[in-house]
Amino acid sequence: MSLKAYALDWAILQVAGEDARAFLQGQTTNDVRQIENNLFQFNAICNPKGRILTTFYLYQQRGIYHLLLPADNADFIQQRLRLYVLRAKVSLQQIDNKRCFGLFAHEAAQLTPLFTPLARNQCAHEADNTLLAYDDDRYVLIAGEPLSHSLSMQTDAAWALADVQAKIPTVNAALREQFIPQMIDLPLLKGVSFTKGCYTGQEVVARVHYLGKAKQRMVLAQLHSATCPVVGDAVFSGDENIGQIVAAAFDGPVCHCLVVLPESAQAVHWQSVALELNRAET
Repeated sequence: MSLKAYALDWAILQVAGEDARAFLQGQTTNDVRQIENNLFQFNAICNPKGRILTTFYLYQQRGIYHLLLPADNADFIQQRLRLYVLRAKVSLQQIDNKRCFGLFAHEAAQLTPLFTPLARNQCAHEADNTLLAYDDDRYVLIAGEPLSHSLSMQTDAAWALADVQAKIPTVNAALREQFIPQMIDLPLLKGVSFTKGCYTGQEVVARVHYLGKAKQRMVLAQLHSATCPVVGDAVFSGDENIGQIVAAAFDGPVCHCLVVLPESAQAVHWQSVALELNRAET
């Protein structure tokens, strides 16, 4: 078997111990109590000002929680969470013997016996491997050996492009503490619970939800350029820095982007190349 897969630059942070669920419930934007063995969720960790430190995917297996987060943010988040452990019976450990891969549905369907028909946000476990129904046409595989060595790595932009078109943001080290959840549509992606109770940054996130709205929002944009922007690049209106690139990927000669901008922004550019804003998709 040689399945076409995309190596995801994600790390796996394991949170274990009898207080693991309560501990994560107090640190994350989503309701960890909703996680079961066959479900996973999009989630985030914020600082006390409500700014996102990282986005991640969370699943649990036999009471042990696994955070799938950007690899360049893993050490920082592990150390940050340790500050809040105090006397809780919790252990934090990065898992090095597994890797994360993206597969389109027609490839994932060949993963027998691991693969079963899954609805979005469902997951399945078999031996050392886990499969997540990432969206309607894609899956994420968390694989140990030997399965990880049987995959054929793809280098095209198809996975990154699909993330951009689905408006799925990733807050890595370059974007750390830049956005509150509403600025990158986390509530629309079911990455925030407004009924779970307190967590770090909750007061700010809830205030924006109930009493106002974010001054900036994430939009789709296209630009015709020989190169795509880098995550974290500045976007300008005239000479004024008014936003940031969240993600970018090529589709033929066009670079598709996710960019956070003021809702009133009109004529904007990246390195003197005009961005065509797709407001109809917001």
